[in-house]
Amino acid sequence: MVTALIMERPLCLTCVAQRASLDVSEATTILDKIESVLKLRRVTPGRCRACGSVVTVFSVDQPPA
Repeated sequence: MVTALIMERPLCLTCVAQRASLDVSEATTILDKIESVLKLRRVTPGRCRACGSVVTVFSVDQPPA
């Protein structure tokens, strides 16, 4: 679920956690696991596309078709 969320648009850690019904530490662990398989982008500062905060945001590129 987290991968799908950050493929759609860059999100901050808080929004990733809220949208996936996780706490922040669980979301961090999942992002670390995602990073071991896919190229995880961290942009600091970036604008979260859900809440608009200017913080570190996370995203992954969609694989080519």
